[in-house]
Amino acid sequence: MSEPTRQQILAAAATVYAESGFRGATTRRIAEVAGVNEVTLFRLFGSKANLIDEVIRSCRQGDQFPLADHPVDPEAELTAWAAASHAFMVERRGMLRSAVAELHEHPEHSADAADHPIASFRELRAYVDRLHASGRIRSTHEANPACTMLLGTLFTDALHRDMMPSMFPPVAEAPRAYVRLFLRALGATAALVLLMLGAMVVTPHAAIAQQATTAPTTLSLSDALKMAERRNEGVAIAAAGVQRALGQQTQVDAQRKPQIAGTVAYQRAIQNQFAEITQRFSSPSDSSSGGGGGGFTDSPIARIFAAPTTAIFALNATQNLYTAGRIPAARAGARAGRSAAEIAYTAATSQAALEVAQAYFDAVASDQFVAIAESSLVLVDRTLAQVQLAREVGTAAEFDLLRATVARDNQRPVVIRAEGARTAAYLRLKQLLDLPLNAPLTLTTPIRDDAGGARESHGPPHARG
Repeated sequence: MSEPTRQQILAAAATVYAESGFRGATTRRIAEVAGVNEVTLFRLFGSKANLIDEVIRSCRQGDQFPLADHPVDPEAELTAWAAASHAFMVERRGMLRSAVAELHEHPEHSADAADHPIASFRELRAYVDRLHASGRIRSTHEANPACTMLLGTLFTDALHRDMMPSMFPPVAEAPRAYVRLFLRALGATAALVLLMLGAMVVTPHAAIAQQATTAPTTLSLSDALKMAERRNEGVAIAAAGVQRALGQQTQVDAQRKPQIAGTVAYQRAIQNQFAEITQRFSSPSDSSSGGGGGGFTDSPIARIFAAPTTAIFALNATQNLYTAGRIPAARAGARAGRSAAEIAYTAATSQAALEVAQAYFDAVASDQFVAIAESSLVLVDRTLAQVQLAREVGTAAEFDLLRATVARDNQRPVVIRAEGARTAAYLRLKQLLDLPLNAPLTLTTPIRDDAGGARESHGPPHARG
């Protein structure tokens, strides 16, 4: 029998098995769906059990989207892999449901049904190990539960989405959403995800070398307070408010002084009727026509009304003698506005100084906490080594060894928390001072040093005395 006929029978058996299970998938019905004789079915597969076994073995995923040997973009790579695995299970949803439902009656199918999940788990677990080797995740302690969670979620989504669609995210977004939860379970923080996506395209060794070549910035408390006053947005806004209040006060004070206004106007007539009259009444023998002066043309009336150009200068002066108290009230309001603006400026500078001082000492204290936690970890490590040696020579009980091990393991999360708190404290300080977040920073003022208390007090910027 030709290969297409064999595949035709397998496809028909998969359809019938998905609809009716092992018992309902009779050889007669399979042959009818395949369009072949029932004898042909037995000649090719020998029995119904062999046929169903081969159908279940087809649930093994063959050409799955491979995971990269050298991770570059873990989120994109895992999303493509999860989408391919999800589509594979959706295509064989009915067969998987029937196989899972009948495992208690036909345990011989369990190995074939579990082949795809086990292979997927091994591939995903190996990829997690490669992520850890490349420095993108800190630990693989929770790798097995995380891999099981991702595979179980994909399996549940593929088999039950059509029955409970409200439980799952949209199909197009589901693989990426599951992968992001998976990466979060592995401890991939936002900074590590950015590193994965190539926003900071450097390897861990290159990043260490880059930090080594960049000289750390030393910062004292007094320098930090000065930088805060210069760079704080609230202080800049309050300083602008003081300048505005000064301008308003100057404007109100100007109302008490004389107000002088001057105007200049220039006019040129293209055609003047008085000039025509002047020409008409002036005789040719008039000495004014020859430029000698005198006569009607040179008279004051003619110069005023018959001149082709006219320039007008005006000067007005006013003085408020009585305003019914409006100007004094406006001056008092302007002075109050200026005082309020200066108080707001002082409050803004004080608030900025308080926030920076608090962030500075939080960062200094976090360094001390990390040093204490690391010293404690070294101490419990030494204690564990001593207990292990005593256990080997027979002078310590197994309980002592277990207690020392637990003490060492309990101290490791303390170190991790202290390092995280230190990172957050330094980021907060850099944010307040508008410093680059990835630049190294060394703080020089210890907690008990009051050098920052002698900081000069800078008053608000005044436009005039």
